[in-house]
Amino acid sequence: MSHAAQSYIKTDWSEKAKEYLDSAAAVHADILPEERNSELYIEGFYTYSNAQVLYYVYDSVDYHKALTYVSEALELADSRGDIRQSVIFGLNHVILNTMLQESFAYEGAEDLYAKAVELKDSKLLFNTAQICAWRFNYLGDYARAKSYIEISIANMPEGYMDASTVYADYAKTFHRMGLNDRAGYYYEQALKHSSKKTSSSTLLVYLSYAQFLSDVHEEARAEQLYKQGLALADSVQTDWNRKEFYAGLYKLYQRQKRYAESVNYMEKYIQEADSAVKRRQKKEITELRIKYETAVKEKIIAKNEQQIAQQNRKFSLILSVTLLLLVVLIFLVVLYLQKRASYFTLFKLYSEVLAERKQTQHKELKSEPTARTVQNLGNANGLLENIDKKMKEERIYRDAGLTLEKAAELIGTNRTYLSASIKQQTGLSFSYYVNSYRIQEAIELLSGPENDIPLKAVLADVGFKSPTTFYKLFQATTGQTPQKWRENIRQECLERHSSD
Repeated sequence: MSHAAQSYIKTDWSEKAKEYLDSAAAVHADILPEERNSELYIEGFYTYSNAQVLYYVYDSVDYHKALTYVSEALELADSRGDIRQSVIFGLNHVILNTMLQESFAYEGAEDLYAKAVELKDSKLLFNTAQICAWRFNYLGDYARAKSYIEISIANMPEGYMDASTVYADYAKTFHRMGLNDRAGYYYEQALKHSSKKTSSSTLLVYLSYAQFLSDVHEEARAEQLYKQGLALADSVQTDWNRKEFYAGLYKLYQRQKRYAESVNYMEKYIQEADSAVKRRQKKEITELRIKYETAVKEKIIAKNEQQIAQQNRKFSLILSVTLLLLVVLIFLVVLYLQKRASYFTLFKLYSEVLAERKQTQHKELKSEPTARTVQNLGNANGLLENIDKKMKEERIYRDAGLTLEKAAELIGTNRTYLSASIKQQTGLSFSYYVNSYRIQEAIELLSGPENDIPLKAVLADVGFKSPTTFYKLFQATTGQTPQKWRENIRQECLERHSSD
């Protein structure tokens, strides 16, 4: 079940992944305590935990929930002295902690590297050395970052598909150390090791190399790489890379005072950011509609099967009664031959009554599902209209403690109906639905050039409790941090006033 869930996560089919994860969870709950020490259970539990982590990282984007599964698996591995699994889940633990709170800066990476050295496992040496390099790059200790990147390169698996990104990390470290000649060399190595097939890693190398060239004022070469990367991104319909290439080009042209071209790519960047969100929402709505239609069809099939079974039972009953009547009729014909016509007439009338009753009942049963379906759809639309009105007119999303239960109570329904209505009509969970209103108001507030409200006050005003959640959702929506968004708005206003 867990392996199947992982496969569906990798193919971006979250609903099927969730079905298999729920099935795996049910199996896990049924396992007796005395069976949980078996090697088979332990192996399954590691796979199950990893599948849950993938789901909550890549689909639900709930790093806290993912961290709970990592922590459970890591605790089990440590208690059993399973060093290999301890390193694997330890890597996930370090990365998730850093994503939730950047101050951790991959804390614990060196301990994991020491365990990998103890295991003499080149693949784990490669992974842990990469994490250590990221840590020291973050801390500004570029010399130590460089030494760990060299270890990572030395232990890189043969034919490793993302070798180009390792070389790009190496080049980026040299750039931070001011060794731009060395940085340029390793960026060329990164391009050389890029896959012939266009991939995210290849596009990332083009983007990083172009940004480096822009920083060292090799603007013509930077422009060339930006456009080459953009052409590759267009060829495979990749979302985020295209958007980032647009951003790089409009900033490059802005520095060169080529304002018409800068505005052109800024507009493309904004359009791409909006369309990426719309494509994802459309995909989610399509998947939800397919799921809904499938459920409706299955329900209709089940009801038809039930009707057929009922009709078969009625037919059997009618047949039995008919046979009984026929026996009685034959007996009466033998005894009362002279009254044969009267008995046949009685039998015919009785059969017609039964047939008419069966036809009437069939029509009544057939009409019921459509009426209920229309009523359910109407109720779902009404609930969404009510909660939308509360959001837009009363701005209830500003309440940081707003829960599904509170929202349901405000519009006079229950949490189950409200959650199902929002999911059915928008394709979003309740929390994503509420946060979309919060992010929209935050964008409006930060788009005021004279607005000096501190970011902490802005996120609190619109209803966020967690700065981390606010920053991640804001950047996912706009492609920029809140501070960068505010700075760009002010810069544009200054340039507009100066040109006037």
